[in-house]
Formats: sequence, structure tokens, C-alpha cells
Amino acid sequence: MKQLVKLEQEMAREQTIARDNQDVGYSYANYSQAARDRQLNLNSSIEEIQGSIEIVEDEVAELYQELKKYEITKDTREKKGRLEQQRKAQIALDDLSLDMYRRKK
Repeated sequence: MKQLVKLEQEMAREQTIARDNQDVGYSYANYSQAARDRQLNLNSSIEEIQGSIEIVEDEVAELYQELKKYEITKDTREKKGRLEQQRKAQIALDDLSLDMYRRKK
């Protein structure tokens, strides 16, 4: 993008010089054509790079979604594990309480 802006500034500067100086004006047409070709090449490169960026962004988004699936699955598994531990602990406490109650009688 910077190169494109720089080229446009250069073209404007050269156009002013060609307008002010007749001797240089004859060669301006060749310069102008070459500058337009460079401009087309730069625009083509920019479009190609933007296309590549879009592809990579799509890949990153896809990988991020997959990562989130794994994280959610992991969190769910860990939560189930904690709930199971709590359930077992509660069962053990309930058994202990029942035993203590029976001993008092």
C-alpha cells in the first residue's frame, strides 16, 4: 500500500515536471506507461495478498472453533469428574452418618 501511494506521488511529481519542461515532456509518455504498469502490478499483488489473508483468516477461524470444541469437551469432562467425586464423598458421609446413628441406638 505504501508503495502504491509512493508511486502515485511520484507520478504526480513527474507529471508536473513534464508539464513545466518541454524537453522532459517527450519522455513522459514512456515513464507514464511504465508507472501504470507498475501500478497494475502492485494492485495485482495487493489483491493476491488480500486473498491469501482471507484464506488464512478462514483457517484460523476454523482452527479456533475446533480448539473451543476441545476446551468445552475438556471442561465438561472435568466437571463430570468433580461431580462424581462430590457424589462419592457425599455417599461416604451418608454411610458414616448412618453408621453413627445406628451405633447410638
